[in-house]
Amino acid sequence: MKSKISQQEDYFGKKIIDLDQFYEDYKNTYQFKFVNINDFSKNEMRIYSFKDQIISLLGKTPKNLSEILISDNIRNDKYSTYDTLGLFDGSRIIILRSQLKSLDSFSGTLLHELVHANSGYDDVSRDFEEALTKLLGKLAFNLLQNEMS
Repeated sequence: MKSKISQQEDYFGKKIIDLDQFYEDYKNTYQFKFVNINDFSKNEMRIYSFKDQIISLLGKTPKNLSEILISDNIRNDKYSTYDTLGLFDGSRIIILRSQLKSLDSFSGTLLHELVHANSGYDDVSRDFEEALTKLLGKLAFNLLQNEMS
């Protein structure tokens, strides 16, 4: 059905916009409300200061990652009704400001988006789940390797 709709035209001869095209248009016009690091609260700054240490848990910064930004708002994912906490847009990681309330929230969201940056896989895929599993194994190994000796 989806492929049939995407090839159809409306009464005026214009291409009918399917859900994928609608989401692409939405994505391309969405306006983030980025937060300047100087506007962080003391606690937000403390949590954000762990950013490089969290990245180092992976061993290296993904080559395609240009920056990590914090935003007061974030667009929702087309596959889910859950609030989006972070996203990787192909070159930037954008994290919802509320994730700076705790180190576990921020680090979990950042690591999740780093897996997207490293793997190139989207959410809701077997490949992404396998990439997450590898990351969890690597983290556990790094935390426990001294106990194995």
